[in-house]
Amino acid sequence: KVKIGEDFKTFTKRGYLTARDADNDYDRAVNEFVKENEPHCKVIFFDDLIEQYRELRARTVRLQTERSDISIYSKYFKDFNKKLIKDVYTIECVNGWFNKLTKREDIIGQRKNKVITRFKDVLKFAYMKEYIDAPTYQKIDISVYKVKASKKPCREKVAWTMEELNRFFSVIDHNDKYYVLFKVMWHLGCRIGELQGLQWQDFDPITKKIHIQRQVIEGTGQNTWTVSEDLKTECSERYDKLTDDIVELLKEYKESRLLELNEELEEIQTDLEQKIKEKMMMIPNII
Repeated sequence: KVKIGEDFKTFTKRGYLTARDADNDYDRAVNEFVKENEPHCKVIFFDDLIEQYRELRARTVRLQTERSDISIYSKYFKDFNKKLIKDVYTIECVNGWFNKLTKREDIIGQRKNKVITRFKDVLKFAYMKEYIDAPTYQKIDISVYKVKASKKPCREKVAWTMEELNRFFSVIDHNDKYYVLFKVMWHLGCRIGELQGLQWQDFDPITKKIHIQRQVIEGTGQNTWTVSEDLKTECSERYDKLTDDIVELLKEYKESRLLELNEELEEIQTDLEQKIKEKMMMIPNII
């Protein structure tokens, strides 16, 4: 972008030996341009606007939401990259982007509306920071609207009766860990990831409470899992009260696990001693 009079013109310079040379020259030109136009216009490129908005939003949202936002910026806002804010927020540019988004058939309506909501949030942020004026904000805001999302038919949710629940628990061995897991999950009504993230230090048998403060997230690869302290919502971290029977169940299970671990350790120790004896028998006597 080169300023000629009051207008900006785009020039393409060919002849760079590598893409890195071209990128470096672009960065140098941007830095010089921003430096010359300070202090009245510190943020003039859309990339800088997104970066500022991300830094502000990261203070108030969870890590999962931030990752979702980054995906939106990289996939759906890439047409605006390396463009001036004043060039992006024009009716021609925004209408072209909006029509292109609404005609895409590879994403559902709910996803499109999420992208549109984030676009309007960034637009409002630019107006609040005085990077665009009020007429521009109003003109662009009314030109972008949510699309009609096709809703899937809702299936009727049928809950188990107490008789069916008791029948389910009756066929599981009470000494099995899955019996304990299903009992705790049924009592807490927690998410699967929250259940998988529970540790013994979260259980307090004195106050009869359990602290839900982390979750296990399934990764993109096969059999990859990540333990995260960022729960789905801010109010997901909580202390849940346990009934006496659940407290006793957890105590008994913990004691049985300790016994099993002791037995495993004894087996390992016995096996190790046996292997040492065998190795010693193979060493010849040296006088």
